[in-house]
This record gives sequence, C-alpha cells and structure tokens, in this order.
Amino acid sequence: MPPAPHWTSSVTVSRLRATAAGDLQELIATADWSELRGRRIVIRIEPRAGYVAQVGPRVLRGWMIRMHFGLLAATNYLLLLLFDEAATPAKRAAQLRAYMAAVVRGELPPRYPDFPATKVTEIEVLGRFCKWFILAHELGHIVSAARGDRFTCPFEEEFAADKWGWLLYYGRAQMMLPPFDELHSAGEMPTSWDRQRWIEQNGDRFAQLVNEMSSERRAFATAMNHCIWAAPHLVFRSLEYLERAFREAGVMLARTHPPAADRRPGLLAHVPAALTDQVLLKTLRPLDEAIPAPA
Repeated sequence: MPPAPHWTSSVTVSRLRATAAGDLQELIATADWSELRGRRIVIRIEPRAGYVAQVGPRVLRGWMIRMHFGLLAATNYLLLLLFDEAATPAKRAAQLRAYMAAVVRGELPPRYPDFPATKVTEIEVLGRFCKWFILAHELGHIVSAARGDRFTCPFEEEFAADKWGWLLYYGRAQMMLPPFDELHSAGEMPTSWDRQRWIEQNGDRFAQLVNEMSSERRAFATAMNHCIWAAPHLVFRSLEYLERAFREAGVMLARTHPPAADRRPGLLAHVPAALTDQVLLKTLRPLDEAIPAPA
C-alpha cells in the first residue's frame, strides 16, 4: 500500500474537538489518492462559532484546511433534531432556522435541549460520515488543483470539489461494509480504488461472500449504506438553512459557492444508475420529509 499523506492537527483544546479531528484525520490517513500522497496536509479546527471550511496552499507542497468548530457543532445539532422522535418536521425546521439565525448574528447557538440517548450509536455513525464528507470536499479542492483542472467560474470549482470529494468519501466509507471490510482487513483489497477491480476479477468469490453473509451482517450493511447516502444530503440541507438565515438578515451571499440546493442533486449523478431509485426512495425522500427544505 502506498504511504498515506502526512497530516498534523492543531486541535488539542478539548476531547470533543480532538475526537472530531480524529475522524477527519482518519479519512486522510486511509486515502490512496496519488494526488494527496507526499503532501503535508494540516487540519486546523478553530474554536469559533462560525460556519467556515476553507483550503489553501502552504509552503513545502503542503495544504491547510481550516474549519470553524461551529460547522461541526451545527452538524451535530442537525442530527439531534433528526433523531428526536418527538419532534415534528415543522418543529425541526423552526429550530434549525433559529439555530442558523444565531450563527449569522455571531451568537453562540442554543444547545439541543433533549439528547435522544437511545440513538447514540446512530448519531455517532452518521455524524462521522457527515464530517468525512465535509473534509472530503476540501480534499476535493486539493485533488482538483493537483490534476490541473481549469474552470470558467467559481461555481464550477465547487462542483468539481463535490465530485472528487464524493468519490473519496464513498470509496472510504464502502470499505467499512461487509464483505469489503473483511477483504480489506485480510489485505486482499488494500485500497478503496481496488474495490471495483477486485469485484470484476473475482466475481464468483464476491457473490459467494455476499450469499454467505448472515442476516445481521446484511442488516448492518443496509443501515450503513443509508448513512453513507444520507450524510452529504444532511450537510447540504444545513447549508440551505444557513443561506436562508443570511438572506433573512439582509446579508449578501458570496458568489463563490453555488446554492446548496443545486449541489445536492449533483451528487446523484455519481450514484450507480441501478441504485438511484433506491437511494431516492429509501433514504433521501424520508429525510426530506423529516427535515424539509426551508420555505
């Protein structure tokens, strides 16, 4: 396996921030993209309530990814809303609007009042995937720059980062699912990009492994797949509410990023055609009903 890129982190302030950084560092450490190899990537999570994630070049072939902790906190708040079974869609929308309004005013947003303790595992797993996708988008900028991509407008650059970030995120997340996890642990599938090639070359054995999976493993794989598809959707939904809060406050939005509502459908273009209807029906539409788009 090729060496993973070097990374460092300035996050030592608290266990919560260190844990968040650990999730992000894991994505980089397991990346097998030649465009990232040998580059020093510094992740800096700043203890600010803002909603910022940026990437920029550093000296010695390095890159700095800056993120405000408020971005991760907002993601956690959205997940608590989602898993609060007592909350109606209208209540979730109202609370998310209030949260983002506080962010725009520069205030410390309110904490979620009731933590659904029975859903801790689901919240942690989906939260990890959301943070992975946020970081993967920033890594997508690095990959795009290394490939020499050229753009005619800033929107094209963001869509390209979404694409490369999605491919990185999806490849890594899939390695957690059976039977990929067993093959990866055994060294038979060393990198995420070997996944499809291995399946094509070992179709009979792969089919056998799938058929031999227990019902518990199949259920686990199904649940995890829902999380993989749901995470980017939820990240963009939170951005939609933030954009709405800026407009309501009379703040002009930067023209460097396309509207989040336009970015969400773009990811479906990278979903295998055979899965598109299933992803829409079983994952995205239920999420739209649980946390509707801002009116």
